[in-house]
This record gives sequence, C-alpha cells and structure tokens, in this order.
Amino acid sequence: MACPYQQYYINQAGSGIGVIYRGAPYQRGHGIGSWLGGIFRSILPLFKSGVKAVGKEALRTGSNILGDIVENRPIKESFQDRMREAGQSLKRKADTKIENLMQGSGYKKPCQKTTRSTYKVKILEASLLVRRMRINPTILIAHTKALESTSAKYPITKADVKVLTIPSGIQRKSLDNVFLGQLPKRCIIGFVSNKAFNGDYATNPFNFHHYKINYLSLYIDGQQIPSKPLQPDFTKSGLYVRAYHTLYSGTGIHFLNEGNDISREDYPKGYCLMAFDLTPDLSANANTHWNLVKNGSLRIEVGFEDALSETINCLVYAEFDNVIEIDKHRNVMVDFSS
Repeated sequence: MACPYQQYYINQAGSGIGVIYRGAPYQRGHGIGSWLGGIFRSILPLFKSGVKAVGKEALRTGSNILGDIVENRPIKESFQDRMREAGQSLKRKADTKIENLMQGSGYKKPCQKTTRSTYKVKILEASLLVRRMRINPTILIAHTKALESTSAKYPITKADVKVLTIPSGIQRKSLDNVFLGQLPKRCIIGFVSNKAFNGDYATNPFNFHHYKINYLSLYIDGQQIPSKPLQPDFTKSGLYVRAYHTLYSGTGIHFLNEGNDISREDYPKGYCLMAFDLTPDLSANANTHWNLVKNGSLRIEVGFEDALSETINCLVYAEFDNVIEIDKHRNVMVDFSS
C-alpha cells in the first residue's frame, strides 16, 4: 500500500507541482454593492472634513466683514475682498489635502534653522543579535585534526580612514606620510568642509565639494600615480572627465556592466571623489588572487585654482589585504596593529 504522504513529499522535492488553489469563482460580499460601499466609506471622511473647513472659513469671513464695517469700510468692497480671500484659502487647503493624500501620510511643515547646538542623541536600548549554531561533532573533530597540522587563515580587507586638515589661504599642499608602513591596495580621496566634519548643523558632512581643485597626484616611495597627474577644471571649461573616470577605474567596475549612480553632471555637485587602484594589475576588487604586501610611504600632492576661503579636511579611505589566523590553541592573531 502506497504511503498517503508520498506524493506530497515528491511535490515538495520538486518532482511535480501540486494542485494550486485559485479561489472560488464567486465570493460573497465583493459585488457592485460592496464596491460602491467602499467608495462611499473612503469619500465620507473627506466630505466631513470639507464641510468643517467651509464652516470655519465662513465664520472667519463673516468676522472679518463685521470688523471692516466697524472701521467704516464700504460693505460691497469688504464683501468682495473677503470672499475672494476665503475662496483662495479654501483652494489652498484643498490642494494641500490632495497633495498629502498623493504623497502619503504626514504633513510637511517648514522648520527654521537655529544656531544653538543643543541636540542630543540618547540611546534608550541597544541589542546585539548573534546567530549561534550547533556544529556536528564529526565536523568539530575534523577541524581539530586540521588545526594540528596548520593554522586556519582567513583573508580580510581592512579599511582605514585618514583625516588631514588643509587650512584656509592654502593654494597648494603636500600631505606627507599619509600611510607609512604597509601600503593600501586602494585609495579614495575626497574633500569636505572642516565645519561640516566637526558637526556644524547648518552644513552637510557628505557634501564632497571640488573646491576648484586643479591638481592631484599620489606618490608611493617617490613614484607618481597616475603617471600624469589629474588636472581637472571645474570652473571654466568643465573638463573633469579624467577625475570622474577614476570612480570606475579605481573601484573595479571599469570593464563591467555596472554603474555607481553618479552622473558626470552630478559629479562636481557634492560627489567629487577620486579613487585609485594601487595594485600592479588593477585587481583590488578581485577575489581570485592576492598581491604581495608592500611597505613604504604614500604622499598626496594637491593644488587649487584659488586659495582656499575656508579650512577643509581631506578624507583618505584606504583598503589593505590582511589575514586573521587561528592556531590549534584557538589563539587569534592578525598581521596588522590595531
């Protein structure tokens, strides 16, 4: 006798498609009456709010007309002006109601900026979610035997950000020893206002302005990268394609069918970042092989068309190839200093 659940499990395993419930041909309560009832229930709150708005506006208009009469203003002139104001007010309220319905819940209200820095963030509760698994004992034994012969090595990409301040009045600056020791495999450079970086509420810390930069080059142990420095022009001719192109060549998507959602027109409008792949074969994105770790010093030369009118910060994001190693005693070792 066949198992009654046999076909059920066969279907679950993908050997067949079970019967699909498509619904009854007729369902109670979904006819034309229900449809009209739904429309009525949707319109009724709007109708009630409209009546309230008209009533309030009528009272306000009547009060204004009485005030004009007390001030000896002609009744006809006052009536025409006040009715015109009431009509415009009702139209604005109706437009606002429709706009809020179309855009979602909530109202947009203008806020005024304040110079007082009294904002605070208070964390009421914090949770750390950790996924725990119970490993099969045979797998644990295999791990132990493998660690007896060699340690476990896990390659990682370590990221580091250096912040370098360039004071106002400077037109050319050499940023020496940005990285000293292990050299990064990739660098991304951007400039932001010092006020924004330090928390000025009236400025945007994510606005990477170009500041009329007209020269940028990296030097690794004296070797210039790129061989021809970037010399964009953001003010006169608008020739900054080479700088914009680094967002593709420096991030590994130059030869791929991918984008970064930053158009050439938007690039000088707060997205002025310059990326450099420092590996010999431009493989900073590749996970097929590693490049030899090199040590040395990295220097940045930067120039501006005009002297800086404010103090800015140069942000340098860098990626490094590193390894986490675990021995048979479960000691964790890294090949970089914390």
